[in-house]
Amino acid sequence: MKEGQIQGLPSRAPAALSDLIIGAVTQARSKVGSNALTTPKNVPATTTTSEEGPRLIEAAYDPSDLIVDSDEHIKSFEKIINSASDRILIHSTFISEERSQAMLPLLVRASERGAKIDILWGQDDLGSSTNSSQLAAEKMQAAVDAGGKSGSISFHPFSTNSHAKVVIADSAKGWNALIGSCNWLASDYSSFETSFRLREPFLVGQLIRKLSGLAQGRPGVWNNFAVDLSVLGRRVMELPALGGRKVPMRLIYGSQHAQLVLDARDAARKRIFCLSHRIGVVAESMALLPALAAVKVHGIEASF
Repeated sequence: MKEGQIQGLPSRAPAALSDLIIGAVTQARSKVGSNALTTPKNVPATTTTSEEGPRLIEAAYDPSDLIVDSDEHIKSFEKIINSASDRILIHSTFISEERSQAMLPLLVRASERGAKIDILWGQDDLGSSTNSSQLAAEKMQAAVDAGGKSGSISFHPFSTNSHAKVVIADSAKGWNALIGSCNWLASDYSSFETSFRLREPFLVGQLIRKLSGLAQGRPGVWNNFAVDLSVLGRRVMELPALGGRKVPMRLIYGSQHAQLVLDARDAARKRIFCLSHRIGVVAESMALLPALAAVKVHGIEASF
């Protein structure tokens, strides 16, 4: 399992089989949690292997890089698109036809300035003939083609199976990325959201290279688009580092998120606060049990 999802199981598999697998994994993790996670000193020290993900680097930071709430998100999205002149990459877990149509004039104007725009999405596209994001992407690409912009704006037809919400674009001041909780081409921008504006070239380039892997689609084949993104990512990574205020940063992918809960359990001394859009089947073993261990050992206040 990865991020709460069963990997490699055909979409046509019975729901009962999925429930059995999830139940078995949850039970196993619970046993591990009750035995190994209740005593923080039993947890191995963090290693420096590649499995831990990209290393920490000193990266440019300004308080305005933290984007909070719905109004700031729509403003930030419009700004990054309006500032782009060469390349725009958007990954939205979901795509809605209504929101995409509302954003299309913004994207068309960017394409008229010479920007090449690629839109990826992550909603599962297998086992359903009514996949909303896939249908929306197909309709939007048809609208783009009818408007004569097929060479400039691409709504890719395949799912990346990723929950990432990312916008990356160049600007006169350098490359920027918005990464966080907002489904850029599905949100009605009325809910509470949090995102971060990433400006350090090395990290933005890393993020582009990560998208190049997602751009392979389900077969995992290095198509021309994926190769193009990999080359672009390397080029951006090699740009000069930014000056000004720096703080340690690194990108976190997939299963690496689980370590954050353990870090909070071990390092927190007063309070742990966790906010999640949804509560899934792995919440108990992956988040609640580690937090309860901190409550027991350190007297931490834990709020979910």
